Amino acid sequence: MNQKAWWRSKTLWVNVVAGAALLAQSQFGFVIDGEVQAAILTVVNLALRLITNEPVGLKDETAPGPFPGIDAGGPGASQ
Repeated sequence: MNQKAWWRSKTLWVNVVAGAALLAQSQFGFVIDGEVQAAILTVVNLALRLITNEPVGLKDETAPGPFPGIDAGGPGASQ
C-alpha cells in the first residue's frame, strides 16, 4: 500500500493545532476545561481514523511527481 508523506496527515495537523491552542490558552485567558479538550480531541481523532485509508511515512508515494497533483514528466514518467 502506498504511503503519504507525514506532512499530508490530517491527524498530525489536528494534533499540532490542538497543541498550539493549548499553549495559546494561557496567553489569552480563554481556558477550556481539560476534560472537555480531551473529549473533543478524542472525537476528532476517532473521526479522522475512520476516514484514514493510507499509512503515513517519510516519503510521499501517492504523488505522481515531485509535487502533489503535478506530473513533472521526464524519465520514468507514465505515458
